Amino acid sequence: MSMLGGSLIGFGAYLIDTLSGFDARPIACILFGTILGTTGSIIDSVLGATLQVTYFDEEKKVISANSLKRNAKKIAGMDILSNTQVNLVSVMMTSALGFCIGP
Repeated sequence: MSMLGGSLIGFGAYLIDTLSGFDARPIACILFGTILGTTGSIIDSVLGATLQVTYFDEEKKVISANSLKRNAKKIAGMDILSNTQVNLVSVMMTSALGFCIGP
């Protein structure tokens, strides 16, 4: 799904550049958006799975990012970053990558 989203963002960037009078290359813009959308999703998933702790609440039978009750069992990740911090780091890493490989 992130691949499709990245493609749509790339197509939107191409349209905006074209309407603004810039000499835009459609394939480059769409490919750039697709690559970064997919890469950003992978970075976010890897960071979330490793640096963000996940708990299973035995009572409610749900997975949660916090353990407010004693019966929540840690099932994955380390307690280093919150979900918001994972999102911030993944956006920063993806943006830096985009700056380096930009069309």
